Amino acid sequence: MHFQMVEQLSNFSYSYSSCESIISNSMDAFSLRTSSACSLVYPHSGHGVLTVKNKSFTLANNRMYFLPMDATNCISSYEGCVTQIRFFVHSENPLRLVQIESPWDIFLPQAELILEMCKQIEACAREKPLGTLKASCKFHELLYLLYSQTLSTSGDHSIEQAVDYINQHYHGSLTREKLASLAGLNIDYFTKAFKKKMGVPPMTYITKVRIEKLKQLLLTTDKPLRLLCKETGFADEFYCSRRFKQTTGYSPKQYATVHRKHQK
Repeated sequence: MHFQMVEQLSNFSYSYSSCESIISNSMDAFSLRTSSACSLVYPHSGHGVLTVKNKSFTLANNRMYFLPMDATNCISSYEGCVTQIRFFVHSENPLRLVQIESPWDIFLPQAELILEMCKQIEACAREKPLGTLKASCKFHELLYLLYSQTLSTSGDHSIEQAVDYINQHYHGSLTREKLASLAGLNIDYFTKAFKKKMGVPPMTYITKVRIEKLKQLLLTTDKPLRLLCKETGFADEFYCSRRFKQTTGYSPKQYATVHRKHQK
């Protein structure tokens, strides 16, 4: 689940409906009850396949699965316990509910904590007379934890992916918009997250990588600077020379002359 999905989900309000654990003692396929409620599904152990609206997920206890309302579903090849939490989604603009018509899965960095919270929700639901209210409070705590973890982990992982892409494709055309799209983040969030992790904005990092590559080429080849600038992703030789001098204190030609002498 990427940043945009979490951002969309934060626009809704939620009301808890029910929580139950289903134990499967055979490999026979079975379905979860969805009706007009959405569901969060957590497999405690074991392996199997969850199919929702013709989309299949391999069940694992470090992931949680979202089922939209009225979703046809089937769990197959599974022995173990599954917790299903049903809830309703509300929005002032009903058209926004279209955003949650697709199933998805969520990676759980703290799977043991999620399991404990699922057990607490189910236990609270059995208490009288305020069990449903307590279960509802625990459910909203669970939602908050899921969203905050997703923002943290998906953001870091997405930035790492963007950095890897820059390091491999520095010679091509790179823009903030393209990198943000590859990372699955909106541009403003991507730029802030990138600077927080790498210490510099994305375009500054790209220039830094290109200059490092150019420094290596200046010491290993006698190709014209115009070609070297192009090979390292600089579209303009004069801009390349200016940024190189700002960074190193030398023009490209001076850098090659001085450092080649030191290599001898």
